[in-house]
Amino acid sequence: MFEGDVDEVRIGMDPNAFAVVSRPELDSHGCGRIPVRIEAGTLRASSMAEMVLRPSTDLAAYFEDMARGWRGWTGNKVWNDDEAQVKLSATHDGKGAVNLEVVLQDMGYQGPGHWRARTVVPIEPGALDGIAHELRALLSSDLERR
Repeated sequence: MFEGDVDEVRIGMDPNAFAVVSRPELDSHGCGRIPVRIEAGTLRASSMAEMVLRPSTDLAAYFEDMARGWRGWTGNKVWNDDEAQVKLSATHDGKGAVNLEVVLQDMGYQGPGHWRARTVVPIEPGALDGIAHELRALLSSDLERR
């Protein structure tokens, strides 16, 4: 895809377990909201990554960091939005597999009707650079509108 054509970025190599990041929206205060959804088997869930204190491109920087270390790293690489509605945690087995745990939740903060959905999305380490590039293109459009 070319930078101007990016409306969403699909993350993951398994057709039955993946995440999708869509074009950011701006709220009335100019803060970015990034739609994120996961699909895994019969599970379908979506939430909004609230970017109040940081630019939306912070999510792209998370994937750029993983792409730089595509051969492997120790421990978890963690990212979450400013309201903890979207949480990502990536591990690398050092042998060629990255597992990205994606946790989505609503803004109910444990009240009535609160929900949380979780899945693990496998990613080929060599695909991280392309994902980071596509996310940078997608999320930079948010920065230009601020």
